[in-house]
Amino acid sequence: MSENIKDLHPEWLTQWRENTARWNKTVEGSAEEKQLTKDQDAIERRLMATPATTPAGMAAQIEFALENNLVGEDLKGGMFDGLDSNMFASITASLKKMAGASRAEVDICELYGTWQSITEKYETLESRLFSSDVSHGEFEDLSDPILAERDKVESAIFATGCTTAKGQAIRVKIAAYFDWAVPDYNSAVLEHAEQVLG
Repeated sequence: MSENIKDLHPEWLTQWRENTARWNKTVEGSAEEKQLTKDQDAIERRLMATPATTPAGMAAQIEFALENNLVGEDLKGGMFDGLDSNMFASITASLKKMAGASRAEVDICELYGTWQSITEKYETLESRLFSSDVSHGEFEDLSDPILAERDKVESAIFATGCTTAKGQAIRVKIAAYFDWAVPDYNSAVLEHAEQVLG
């Protein structure tokens, strides 16, 4: 997922939880209780009526349904001794995992864009060395900070938890650039990586 699409449902769920905690401490019939009840109604309507378009948003809606006893009634028993609650809890966990993977993919793609820019800068400097525009000493002075910056970005790319096809393809492209793998292995895997990255 390369677009930065974001649902507000997780934020609304946080607001709802905070309001619920405050509401539970209010005096029944007080002005504060009435205001919090009004606020809660507005948040709940927003959470339920606004269609979620991301895994994180859908997970927040399901968490709200579970916590607000919209499913899993009878002391969290619900249908078939809690099967409904367990089903929604399982869906929520999967959606959160998908949301995390999507975020990791956005992160690794942004890092790869940075890595490409730095590499381009280094290759431009290298071509200036070959055309004698800069001396070896100047080249080393100029290239050291560029390579140090690229090393940091590479470390971040290989440390990210992204396990999607795009994340793996980016790692393969970097490994192939430095010829870190056996050449025969590189050719097949690199071809696939290029297809994934377009």
